[in-house]
Amino acid sequence: MKTRFIIYTHLSGKTIYFTKSTKKASVLYESSYKDKQWTKPKKVVIATRDIPRAYGDFVADAGWRFKATEKVGDIYNPFVSKDGKTIYFSSDMANEGTRGGRDIWCIEKSGKSWNYPTNISQNINSLADEDYAFVDGDKLYFSRKENGSNKLYVAKKETDNWSNPELLDERYNGDGDNFNLIVKNDNPLFVSTRTPKNSWDIFYLHYEKPKDEQIDTVPESLPEPPMEEQIKKQREYRYVMFQFDYDKRDFKEEYRQDLNDLLETMKDFPETTRFMITGH
Repeated sequence: MKTRFIIYTHLSGKTIYFTKSTKKASVLYESSYKDKQWTKPKKVVIATRDIPRAYGDFVADAGWRFKATEKVGDIYNPFVSKDGKTIYFSSDMANEGTRGGRDIWCIEKSGKSWNYPTNISQNINSLADEDYAFVDGDKLYFSRKENGSNKLYVAKKETDNWSNPELLDERYNGDGDNFNLIVKNDNPLFVSTRTPKNSWDIFYLHYEKPKDEQIDTVPESLPEPPMEEQIKKQREYRYVMFQFDYDKRDFKEEYRQDLNDLLETMKDFPETTRFMITGH
C-alpha cells in the first residue's frame, strides 16, 4: 500500500506530528521521544460532534433516540503552535464553515485529546485551495492554489480574527508553484518550482538585521600634530655628541640632561618613526 508522510516536530523536539496518507484516508499521528527512542506512532484523538436530526427524518418520526456524529475528514500538512496547544492543517472536509476546496483548519488541545476542527477564518479560506499553514508570532503564512499554481500569502493576527491576506512579492512567488513557507531564525525558507527543471527545490531568503544607529561615545583624544610641526621640532632640536669616560662605558654626568631632552623629543614623533643610534 502506497503511503505518504508529512512530518512536523514540536518546538520541544520531543513530539512529532505527521499525516499518513493512503488511497482511503489521510490521518494525523503523533510520536514521542522517550528513553532515547521514538514511541510507536498512534492516531491523534480528535473529538467528533453531534449532528442534529431534521424534522421529518425517518428516525425522528419513528421515535427512536439515535445519536449521529460527524467525523473529521482527511488531514494534510499539519503545523503545531509553539505552545503545543494548537495544530493547524488543511482539509477538504465538507463540514460547517468550509468555503470549498481545501481549507485551513485548526484543533485545540483539551486534556489528552483535541477539540473538533474549526475553520480558522473566512478571511483566509476561499473557493480556491488553501494549504501549508505556518504561524510565526502574529503572522500566518500559507499557500493558495489559483489558476493552476500555488502562491504564498501572509495575514496578520487581529483581536479575534485574521486580516485579509496579502500576496507576497516576487522574491517569494516566482514562476511555477511556491508553497510550504517556514521561518527559521527570522529568515524564511520555502519550496518552489521556479527552476528550469521545474523540480521541487528549497529556497532561502536571508535578512540582515539593521545595525544600531546609535554611535558609542568615544573619549576625545588630542589630534596628532601636523607633519610640518613634527619636522620643525626635529630641525629645531640641538644635537649633542654624547661622550663617555676614556676606556669606560660610564656615561658622563654632564650629558645626562641632553639625553633626557632627546628622549622627550623622540616622543613627539609618530609611533612608526624609526631611530638609528650609532657610536664609535
